[in-house]
Amino acid sequence: MARRPPGQPCFHRRTFALLVAYDGGAYKGWQPHPELPTVCGVLSASMHRAGVGATPFGASRTDAGVHARAQVASFSTRAAVDPDELRERLNADLPTTLRVLAIREADSSFHSHWSSTGKIYRYRLSFAGAAAAWRLPSARFPYASLDAERLAEALRLLEAAPDVSAFATEREHGPDERKLTRAAIVSATAGEVLLEFAAAGFGKHLVRHLVAGAVGFAVGAYSQDDLSSMLAKRSPRPPRAEAEGLSLHRVLYPEALDPFPDLDRLAPPV
Repeated sequence: MARRPPGQPCFHRRTFALLVAYDGGAYKGWQPHPELPTVCGVLSASMHRAGVGATPFGASRTDAGVHARAQVASFSTRAAVDPDELRERLNADLPTTLRVLAIREADSSFHSHWSSTGKIYRYRLSFAGAAAAWRLPSARFPYASLDAERLAEALRLLEAAPDVSAFATEREHGPDERKLTRAAIVSATAGEVLLEFAAAGFGKHLVRHLVAGAVGFAVGAYSQDDLSSMLAKRSPRPPRAEAEGLSLHRVLYPEALDPFPDLDRLAPPV
């Protein structure tokens, strides 16, 4: 927690994993920026104030406005860290829009990003009309005309596609092609629909373009041929859905390396 007292022997370098939740509306994304408030920047500054001079590396570089239910970050340090004490000190120092849910020592080979085998994102479509509601991606897609069955059909088409990377504005580190392992409706009520997307990795803005494509299909703005043409890069990808609807729901790891196998107990349900 604190820096090594004078005269004390050096500690060996240890690796730690952090489980973090945040309201993305308060930040300009995860990545550090010298002039803008970012999740990593605020968290790193708080860690330094707690005597841990390390910058946490996030599993996902969430964009400005995107939330996280369970972001995972990792760092290595020689500082004498008590995980529970550090978590308490950080949460006492951090703004309420950023919470450290847990800190645990991890295997020395663990890396929040490179050890990950997949990520799960959720997108909330709101029909409540509240000021803070997560909305449909564009005014040209009116709420009343959204067909739930067509929305589910669009998600099935996207899940079955061999490669959805055409919907990303930039490629993430990894293979050129991206295959969804899940694209489905988690829940639906008169007020909102919750969507879930899972894959080994996602390119920049990929989920938000997928949401816009699925909603566009559901309201009749796009046909199956239109989606196929977009996926084949024969026509432009759909507009980007609003950032405030998107949340990083879970990061997946091999069982032997997973620092948070009890994540569902530690993180809020949605």
